[in-house]
Amino acid sequence: MAGRYVTPTDRPQWPVRKLVGWASLILVSWVLPFACGFAAVYVLGRMYFAAGGSW
Repeated sequence: MAGRYVTPTDRPQWPVRKLVGWASLILVSWVLPFACGFAAVYVLGRMYFAAGGSW
């Protein structure tokens, strides 16, 4: 029975690096377009009002 003991290093570990990579990829692919869109609208709005535009 002593040979059947599984040490923590023998057990399969979660692929944390791959999981973090996928999570960051999904996060960036969702957050970045919204952030860029918001920044573009903000900059265009600032330019519009700086040029004398009215609400």
